[in-house]
Amino acid sequence: MSPYLSFFLMPKYKMNKVFFWFSLLTLIHGVKNTEIKCIVGTTVTLPSGLNTFSNPSSIKWTINVDNSKKYIIFFSDSETIPGSYDPLRDRVSLNTTTGDLEIRSVKLTDSDTYAVEIENKEAKRHSSEVILSVYERLPEPNIAVTNGTYKHELCRMSLLCSVRSGDVKFNWSSEPLPYGCYLEPLQNSTATTSSHTTSELTAWCNPDRTVDITCTVRNNMSSNTSTTATKCPLKQKCKDIDECRTPPCSFFTPFIVGVITSTFLCALIYALKGKIHNFWNKHVVPCGGFAKYSSSENSSDQASSDSHPTKPLKSDSNCPDSKTKNAVAL
Repeated sequence: MSPYLSFFLMPKYKMNKVFFWFSLLTLIHGVKNTEIKCIVGTTVTLPSGLNTFSNPSSIKWTINVDNSKKYIIFFSDSETIPGSYDPLRDRVSLNTTTGDLEIRSVKLTDSDTYAVEIENKEAKRHSSEVILSVYERLPEPNIAVTNGTYKHELCRMSLLCSVRSGDVKFNWSSEPLPYGCYLEPLQNSTATTSSHTTSELTAWCNPDRTVDITCTVRNNMSSNTSTTATKCPLKQKCKDIDECRTPPCSFFTPFIVGVITSTFLCALIYALKGKIHNFWNKHVVPCGGFAKYSSSENSSDQASSDSHPTKPLKSDSNCPDSKTKNAVAL
């Protein structure tokens, strides 16, 4: 037999019972649980969930303390009355239109289950529960640089970020190379103790600059950051060429210094070439030296140079032993 047909064929008293429970469910709406999360010190609103009727005539917010119902706030006959639950007495306010409850300066001890009952003049009722979970704000993390060495022309540093909290996620950031760092988080580097959570990182940074590295911690409710300025320590004497950033310990250094010095001396001589040539012709050649005829001299002299390739120099009274010495032709 069809269930619909059996409904109409059932006895009258059974039909009355079904209509009774159906009417009761339309007047009293089932309890709806809502979960709210917030941070210590903030303001939170607990929703009543009322959406089936308006203009409530009475509103009651309660909390269960030691298996005893404590009234937080009560609204009836257009009057709002504070409840008997002292921890929230001066920190709550009620929206008499929607039935929502506002709690200011939330504390960790406010975490609990709150219940609301609403009724209007037509005897329609609504009830629901709100689970409030309050969390501490994440503290600022601490960054420590454990060591710093020169390697592969970069500064290799190890950093440790720690925070006084559990169940957090870490994120490292900095300006990228060539001016900043390449960040390499270690695998399985996050560790949690009874009071702290830590994350370890290897950073390859520009060795000649101070670089800011930031550690950010985050959970489901809040986040916080800390930044440290990092710079490699002063470089010590070179012990291992592969570990050195610059090549002062290699054999190329004396060669490079010699090339630079020779280049400088050549440039200096080239710049003073004219002065040296004039000095030679004025002071050295007249005093016993010989000079070739220039192309500007008389062509007859040039022709005679085939038999006499050089010209004897005249003596000069300013030259030493000029009275006793004559120029000797080469």
